[in-house]
Amino acid sequence: MPGSRTIVVDSYAWIEYFLGSDKGKTVLEELRRAELTITPSVVLAELAHKYFREGMDADSVGERVNFIRSVSIIRELDDSVILGLKEAYSVLLDNARRQGVRGKPALNDAIVLSTSLIVDGFVITGDRHFKGLDRVIWIGD
Repeated sequence: MPGSRTIVVDSYAWIEYFLGSDKGKTVLEELRRAELTITPSVVLAELAHKYFREGMDADSVGERVNFIRSVSIIRELDDSVILGLKEAYSVLLDNARRQGVRGKPALNDAIVLSTSLIVDGFVITGDRHFKGLDRVIWIGD
């Protein structure tokens, strides 16, 4: 996908980035190439929740959240995202069935996809509910 573009970063991608994994290195490359980077606000909440469950202290979680804020625009949940949820969830659910993915997509997944559709961006993720969709930068297995 040559040229600059807008990317919407999913929780999966940020987790890999902070792990410093090979997938995280791909995220770093995409962040550098992107003209605009957007992180839905729900992703910040999802990351904080994960890290707190794992025992990370509040200062460390705050540092990660502040880093994300410094390299991306935080897109709040607004009417356009909310009204796009039906379409986004339907796309993810149909895709999951085609891919044979067990379990339904989460609301947060639909928020990420709805956000990307509104901003005409590419979702960067390894979440299997997104695998094979147009305008997804796949970093999964």
